[in-house]
Amino acid sequence: MTPSDVLSLAQMGEGSGARGSEIKARIAELGAIPLAETERWRKVVALSGIRKEERSGLARLVVPGQTG
Repeated sequence: MTPSDVLSLAQMGEGSGARGSEIKARIAELGAIPLAETERWRKVVALSGIRKEERSGLARLVVPGQTG
C-alpha cells in the first residue's frame, strides 16, 4: 500500500460512515488485511508454535515437527 493509497482511503472515509463497505472493498482490492484479521491470525500462529526463520535475507515459516 503506497502513501497515496492511504491518503485516498482516508479521504473516502471523511465525514461519511455510510461508505464503510466501499472502503472495505477498496482495502481488500489493495491486498491489505484488516487489523482484526491480523490479530486473529497472530493468535493462531502463536498457539501453533509456527515461527519465522531468516537466513541470508530470506524468511520462511517453520512448523513444529516439519523437516526440511
